[in-house]
Amino acid sequence: MSEAPTVLLLGADGFIGRHIAFFLRAEGWAVLASARRVRALDQMGFQTVAADLARPETHDPAFWAPHLKGCQYVVNAAGLLTGSEQAFQGVHLLAPEAVYQAMPAGCRALLISAVGLEADTPFARYRRQGEALAERYQVTILRPGLVLADSAYGGSALARGLAALPLVTPVVG
Repeated sequence: MSEAPTVLLLGADGFIGRHIAFFLRAEGWAVLASARRVRALDQMGFQTVAADLARPETHDPAFWAPHLKGCQYVVNAAGLLTGSEQAFQGVHLLAPEAVYQAMPAGCRALLISAVGLEADTPFARYRRQGEALAERYQVTILRPGLVLADSAYGGSALARGLAALPLVTPVVG
């Protein structure tokens, strides 16, 4: 019997990251869940790495190298919507680059990004730069559109609002 593939998941406590973590675990993957706050992830039985990507220690490949031993994949679902320029730079650029540099040979990476990055906001600007960085490391970039779930911030309200319109009825499922 072969060993389960191992993935380091950045942003595992976020909305998208949490769903990815549970899906991968249900599919038999070994998930190393990385987040600022790992207590809930620990309680749910995930192996965890406490890492605030805005903090300088996570900007060093040496921080990530021991955690990446045996990993076949990295999924970066981390993202910062508000914060200081320094925090945006750490979360979207410095920590991901340290992870990419520390990845063992043969390890592949996926960046969960976003659509609509044309805006002049810190989030959009740093996401664009993060995508450019990811491309330099041959990271696959996924740009999901509207993400809906019961716990999605604003997502269920949007679906209810659209359903109330006489000409548009969304079908979600």
